[in-house]
Amino acid sequence: MKVNIVSTFTRNCGIGQYTEHLGKQLSKQELDVQVYRKDGPDDDVFNSYPYRSFRSWQHRVAPFFLRQAIRKQEADLWHADYVSSFDALACARVGKQSIVTVHDAIPFHYPGNAIDFRFYKNQLKKAIKQAKFLVTVSETARLDLIKQAGVDPSKVVSIPNGINVSAFQPKTKPEEYKVFTIRYLGGLGAPHKNVAMLLYMAQMLEQDGIDFKLELGGYLPERHALRDLVAELELKNVAFPGFIPDEEKANFLAGADLFVFPSLMEGFGFPPMEAMAAGTAVLASNIPVFEELIGDAALLVDPKAEWFARGVKDIMKSKTLAEDLSMMGQEHVRQYTWDRVAQQTLALYQRALN
Repeated sequence: MKVNIVSTFTRNCGIGQYTEHLGKQLSKQELDVQVYRKDGPDDDVFNSYPYRSFRSWQHRVAPFFLRQAIRKQEADLWHADYVSSFDALACARVGKQSIVTVHDAIPFHYPGNAIDFRFYKNQLKKAIKQAKFLVTVSETARLDLIKQAGVDPSKVVSIPNGINVSAFQPKTKPEEYKVFTIRYLGGLGAPHKNVAMLLYMAQMLEQDGIDFKLELGGYLPERHALRDLVAELELKNVAFPGFIPDEEKANFLAGADLFVFPSLMEGFGFPPMEAMAAGTAVLASNIPVFEELIGDAALLVDPKAEWFARGVKDIMKSKTLAEDLSMMGQEHVRQYTWDRVAQQTLALYQRALN
């Protein structure tokens, strides 16, 4: 079986990492797999193609560059890693047998501007009509996509992501801090990430005289509403360490006493799983996807400042609770392997071709 996986993303974003790991694991199976994506390095599996970002227009023009790269390629089955990638596939008219990973239905709940949402819905509509199967990265996301987009349930398959556990074992012993260190890593601008709530949590902790520091990792421009809010609340214990490169991520996560993740909606949620793999206790939102995928391996509470502040204090007071969460998290996350993802995806390929 020859399978071509296509992407309009770079390898550094969440979808790009999905495609990277899936491509590597599928290449170990008995099939010929080729991945076409924006950036290198090129090897026996991955093929990069030239593109221009056009900044805010990049998601609208990216399918054009991918289409040019794949229009003369052949495969038994095509796999698009997102609806924008499927758009390129459809325009190139090469994917008669195809599947698409939609990941989740978050754009229906947080659509951004009207033009981008309309663009997304048109791409999704095309994928629903033409693809053999749609893949989501959790059962929660599957049910939400069926509800929001009106998809035939038999056409949507849930295959949860994997975690490369070994990548989150620190290569050096993490620095020990005298002050209780709370860390977050992820998007800082998207409203569904709910990061501003952590600042109100920090305000409550400071008002209670709690000795802590909160570090919010991720790219953040010098002028941003979150920095303004820190100044407005006169917070003393909050810092923005900036973008955390992959080679530093394990130490950043393992060096925290507690990892917090207050998201209001996720398809899967890599950061809390990665923190668990690093051995750090996790405090996260009690949203359906985390109740499905994480369960008791983290402390799940309402995504509100008062509940997160209470959770922080409970973990600070109880060394046993922190150690139990660390142990349960490390054990729990081992079930989410990329080998399992590849096996389930390969089984789906075989269904699509039958």
